[in-house]
Amino acid sequence: MLRKTYAYPPLPDVEIGYSLVRLVGWAGVFVLMLVLCTCIALGILPHKPGDTAHLYVGYGGITLFAVAIWKSIRIFMSPRAPVIIVSRHGIRDSRTSHGLIPWHSVEAISLWQSRANKSVLLKLSPAAEAHLYTTRTMRFVAWSNRLLGGDGIMIGTTALTMDTDELFDLCRTYHEAAPRSPQAGVDLVQYR
Repeated sequence: MLRKTYAYPPLPDVEIGYSLVRLVGWAGVFVLMLVLCTCIALGILPHKPGDTAHLYVGYGGITLFAVAIWKSIRIFMSPRAPVIIVSRHGIRDSRTSHGLIPWHSVEAISLWQSRANKSVLLKLSPAAEAHLYTTRTMRFVAWSNRLLGGDGIMIGTTALTMDTDELFDLCRTYHEAAPRSPQAGVDLVQYR
């Protein structure tokens, strides 16, 4: 009996990390916004005295941008681990999931744009969604993505070494070359 063998293309694993240049740029923007919000909160900028709306905006902005700066510092100090791993078997975004999302669980890959922000949108099969959205974080991410108009997993590339269009082309190439499983959409491979 002849056995049919499938030759998979030799696609290497691609690891995408944070870009130090982009991180420095975003950290600079966060520092400028923190200074602006501090000026608003302390009344250095001209506005009506006792205007509570300006105080709320100022202190809210101080909180938001201080957290953003703290997060940027943590990223600078952390080891240079990859953020997104694209392999022949699937994709893993460590910012939203610890597991690998297999390509056979992805029904469609598209670009999603909101104003100036572009993301890669992965539409998962219903069985994969039920299996993947088991943690509170993933359920919240799915819920917020639906609110924004994207049904699926959004992968942003804001401070990464690869831009969104390149990641989209890479994902489509690997998705098309991926082996198809008889249990398509059911099993998610977990690794850490």
